[in-house]
Amino acid sequence: METVAGPISTPHRVGKPLVEPFDGFYSARRGTYRIVYRINDDKHAVEIHSVRHRRDAYRS
Repeated sequence: METVAGPISTPHRVGKPLVEPFDGFYSARRGTYRIVYRINDDKHAVEIHSVRHRRDAYRS
């Protein structure tokens, strides 16, 4: 959970915004893993979509 705490505390600064087909999502790097998440500013929440190895992170 420590790895996920970084993006949760400062979600806009930690990750980079993704482009089509992942519009609205961000990606944060943690070693060889990628955390793909969405920021819900209205609810002050970060919704984790997936945590995957970087080679598989953006495959559908």
